[in-house]
Amino acid sequence: MASDAQFEAQQAMYRRRKLIDDLVSSGVPAVSATETERRGSGFLALLYLIIPLIAVVLLLGGDTGSSGEEAPPAEGGGASAPSGDVQVVAENLAFDTDTLELAAGEPQTIGFENLDTEPHNIAIYEDADAATAQEGALFDGEDVPGGSSATYDVDPLDPGEYYFHCDIHPSMAGDVVAEDTGGGGEQGGGGTGAAESG
Repeated sequence: MASDAQFEAQQAMYRRRKLIDDLVSSGVPAVSATETERRGSGFLALLYLIIPLIAVVLLLGGDTGSSGEEAPPAEGGGASAPSGDVQVVAENLAFDTDTLELAAGEPQTIGFENLDTEPHNIAIYEDADAATAQEGALFDGEDVPGGSSATYDVDPLDPGEYYFHCDIHPSMAGDVVAEDTGGGGEQGGGGTGAAESG
């Protein structure tokens, strides 16, 4: 004899079969769960393959640019490093030198390369007080945008010690030593503040 629970289970099974038969006869295709999983898994497998490939392509594209940016600091400049009697590089809000040695009594050039994203310049003053006030600059170089370079033309300086800094970031500073080389160059040349963007 069948218990009530067994009887209800048989009735539920009968209702399910009738529902499936009705769906099949009405034209709704019968698709098993395993077929649906196979179709979905093929699509997901394709996605799992494509997404990492896109990520690799993007990373390789990014590495090419960043390796090009990392090389110039090690070399002291890019392919178009500015020429000059003295070379100065700005990077990480600091100059690569704290002393500029210039020949006194003759025009000098400073090749300046800015590896930062911020603009910088080089200005020469009598001393730190004049630099702080930014008054009476003996030389005031134009601002050089980040990632650019320039060649500054500096008028002849008398022999002595001076002070230089970036007018935009005054903590970037150092000393200028103008020494007489015995050449007795002309006193007029060089364009004060002139810069040629590189």
